[in-house]
Amino acid sequence: MLKTTNIESLPDEIIFDILVRVPAQDIYDATRLVCRKWYKIIHTRDFIRAHLQQSTCGLLAQYLAFKKPQLTFIATGKGQIEISKLNHQFRRAVSSCNGLVLEPHDNHRDLHITNPATKQHFALPPFLADVVPYWYAIAYAATSMEYKVVRPFFHSDVILGSRKFESQDDCVAILTAGVDKDWTRCVNTQHLSDAAKELLGQCTLTTEGFVHWTRVNYSDIFTLNVETEVITQSRVPSLQHDDKRLRYYYLAMGSYLSLLIAHSYWSWEVWEMRPETGEWTHMPNIDVEPQKVLRHLSFKLNPYVASSCWLVPVGWSNFREVLVFQVDVDIGTPQRFHIAYNVRTQEIDSIGLDFNISSFLVHRNSLVWLDGW
Repeated sequence: MLKTTNIESLPDEIIFDILVRVPAQDIYDATRLVCRKWYKIIHTRDFIRAHLQQSTCGLLAQYLAFKKPQLTFIATGKGQIEISKLNHQFRRAVSSCNGLVLEPHDNHRDLHITNPATKQHFALPPFLADVVPYWYAIAYAATSMEYKVVRPFFHSDVILGSRKFESQDDCVAILTAGVDKDWTRCVNTQHLSDAAKELLGQCTLTTEGFVHWTRVNYSDIFTLNVETEVITQSRVPSLQHDDKRLRYYYLAMGSYLSLLIAHSYWSWEVWEMRPETGEWTHMPNIDVEPQKVLRHLSFKLNPYVASSCWLVPVGWSNFREVLVFQVDVDIGTPQRFHIAYNVRTQEIDSIGLDFNISSFLVHRNSLVWLDGW
């Protein structure tokens, strides 16, 4: 007769090694039902850190057509694509860092930090009522082990419909989550021109410890180091192409920022920037074979109208390894689907999303909360 194994008697290191491989959304609820020892282990900083480091980095796909946005997590690894819908009812996800999602209220002034895997929520202090906040971002300051939220804002002239600045220092507010009680602290922008400050109203991009602002065909990129709270200005690579029809795509890629320049619907020039220095490195170009993509269409497309199909890069999954594309097809009735392209093997897989996606965020499911890990 076999003896029943007492799970509480297993050595801590074995339990640790087992649990660290379990997805965050599964482990948090399950351990409560198993035993107190397991529950304590997953709440230690060492475990949360180890679990984060081995977790798969994917994309949070968001559809905003309904009052209750639908969010789906897409991850690629071990030769397969994993798709899971988040149970949490988000108003909207505007930024993600280490599994923490920044979620604005309908009034665009109140913000919450949410971990959808653990279902933890944290309300940030209310923002100033007389200014208009624009894009938001959350990033992790590794040295101080703090999460910081960044909110560019402008004093708007309602009559003229324009933005204005009351001083040279008042357009980027920063708050340390769980520490600061208000938004009175601002990043110094005195060294930026008014034209440069206008750029801060653009959509933000975050890499590990940094927040970035730029726009298509702009010659500079502005980077905020959330540890030092200093904004630096860097030049985009010397790409002085005469063809204004070239399309530029900036995508977060772990600790790097990537720039993809479309030379055609199927070919991209690739650069990556190290935020600490602002230096750009030219990477191998990406050239996708049209016929490989067309095989994944749910309908047949005649070769002579293949030019009506084009790819839009939307995000990296497994940084530097898999690039996710939105595929648009215009054959009278617009069609759209998504594929995962393995940069190394050039293999293509179709991503079975059942709705059109409005935006993508780099995301990983984790057990992280606002205590540094």
